Amino acid sequence: MTARTQDLDEGLLDEALILLVRLHSGEPGATGPNALDDWAARSPRHASAATAARALWSDTGTLRPMPGPEGAAGHRLSRRVLMLGGPGLLGAGGWAVHARRRVPGAITTGTAQTRDIALADGGRITLAPRSGIDLSGARGANLRAGQAWFDIRPGGRPFRLAAGGLGLDLDHGALDLDLRAGDGSAILALGDSPARLRDQPDRPLVPGHVYRLAPDRAPRLLPGRAEDAFAWRQGRLVAEDIPLGDIIARLNDWHPGWIRIADRGLADLRVTAVLDLRRPEAALRSLQHGLPIRMRSLGGVILSLERA
Repeated sequence: MTARTQDLDEGLLDEALILLVRLHSGEPGATGPNALDDWAARSPRHASAATAARALWSDTGTLRPMPGPEGAAGHRLSRRVLMLGGPGLLGAGGWAVHARRRVPGAITTGTAQTRDIALADGGRITLAPRSGIDLSGARGANLRAGQAWFDIRPGGRPFRLAAGGLGLDLDHGALDLDLRAGDGSAILALGDSPARLRDQPDRPLVPGHVYRLAPDRAPRLLPGRAEDAFAWRQGRLVAEDIPLGDIIARLNDWHPGWIRIADRGLADLRVTAVLDLRRPEAALRSLQHGLPIRMRSLGGVILSLERA
């Protein structure tokens, strides 16, 4: 970023970001194509704010109006709704940040959205926010992105689960699989039944434990309990000695704006906490009490975590 956000006039950054939102909203007459350039020409301080806003926009992705209850797009930009992500965001007039990457899969979920899927044999799957899955009959699935909880019923053959280059077989029981680790691995939490890696059948995965899995690597046992990994279905994140960067990745799936870590060194801080996924900002405020971080709003659209 050319201009450091901490040296900017926050009011001007607000204005620049709002101009960008209107420019990319797709609404007729929302703002002219040169509106931000004309605004930036007012002074060097305006120009710095415009440069910072464009850099933040590039990092964030695109902002678009959320559909209202009847599918009509909202037309009122509310900074309070943008920042707080309250109930109004899901109705008319709300806006949300969406990454450019579209979630793959035949069945998908959006920000702060979960989805229950009934299988033909009585089993079920719950998709976490920003997740995608393909089904293969009643006894198979390919988790394409995000996270999912599986409740598998006994059948004549194993349930075959594919995800991120991994192949898992489960006869019955519950498991949770999370593909959001930044290193390309997957986090598996097993309920009351064992599972098997298809390429490592001699390494059974023990019920009640949590593992980090990666293709062509031995499973690594992680701290924590499987039941804690299932807690997101009740809107809770139970973290036991995991990096702050992983926490933010999970909170971003539940937050209609964008949470960024301004100081990359903060991403490695270890966190043990129980957080409310449905109230990401409250979760961040609670983290401020135990970590050397502070939360700051940029333009009412972006929540930035900086070193305290």
